[in-house]
Amino acid sequence: DMLNSLLLMAMDALHQIALLPSWRVYKPAGLWLLSLFPLVFMALWIPGGPFKRLSTLLIVMIFFTPLTKLDEKLIVFDVGKGLSIYGNSSIEEGGGLGAAWLYDVGASFRSGFSLGDMVVASNLLGFAGKDLSLLFVSHSDNDHAGGEEGLRRKIIPSLTYAGQPRMEHHKDCHQLQGWHPLGAGEDRWRILSYPGNKANDNNHSCILQVDIAGKRILMPGDIDLRAEKLLVRVYGKRLKSDVLILAHHGSKSSSSEVWLDVVDPKLGVVSSGLNNRFQHPHQDVINRFKQRYIPLYNTATSGAVEVDLSKTSSVIQWRKKNPPIWRQM
Repeated sequence: DMLNSLLLMAMDALHQIALLPSWRVYKPAGLWLLSLFPLVFMALWIPGGPFKRLSTLLIVMIFFTPLTKLDEKLIVFDVGKGLSIYGNSSIEEGGGLGAAWLYDVGASFRSGFSLGDMVVASNLLGFAGKDLSLLFVSHSDNDHAGGEEGLRRKIIPSLTYAGQPRMEHHKDCHQLQGWHPLGAGEDRWRILSYPGNKANDNNHSCILQVDIAGKRILMPGDIDLRAEKLLVRVYGKRLKSDVLILAHHGSKSSSSEVWLDVVDPKLGVVSSGLNNRFQHPHQDVINRFKQRYIPLYNTATSGAVEVDLSKTSSVIQWRKKNPPIWRQM
């Protein structure tokens, strides 16, 4: 019994260490990584070597170096054929993070593997700890909602809205009207609704528009052409947004010409899996963006796509910025 208790205590301790953001966010890269090797060598493998204590101290300092806060950022995670989007509002007065929010959580699988746990929660813990003000679950399809249980093993959102409420903590997003504050500043969000019978799960999607640092992001979930036309009829030019997340992973059934003309985005992001069997994004959709000279980023080839909303909407493609360690040598 005593050994069993000690083992449980050790496992609990390891679990808490595993949740530390410093373990989950990759810091050293390129020359930093190369410069770290001699320190590790001296600190760990040379008995009585010079600067051993100093090397150990430097390694500890690197581990606990504060992470750069992702203020006014939008990140479309690479969750394969699915969707998960993280954002953070402007810094509040006095410093610190604004309100962190999440739109969709990726998929879960029969094996028990959850993208909401291994990808989404792991990154959120590195960015803002366990602080998550808002979670939007667009609709009930597994590739959008399946990872919620995995996310909640580590992070509990303060408030959750869903297009198809299935759990006690879900609030119906379609009941919301008007703009709502996001954090303590001027940032805000709203759900766009439209009249008519939503004949399929996709058209039950929460259609979220967020205004951060004067830039607007539009997230339409999996809506189709019919829903797009209805939204254009109801909202018109109010749909205009700087960043558009492509509906239904770039399917041919969405991203119509009239929709793109009204939204008029400066850049588009599509979340799709590499060589997926649905062939998303469809070539017709890609051509519409090319014809309008709108940059289009795809998580299948870019990895996670990070958009800096604070200045010039610059884009970082994680797969190109942080290639695997063996490509940094």
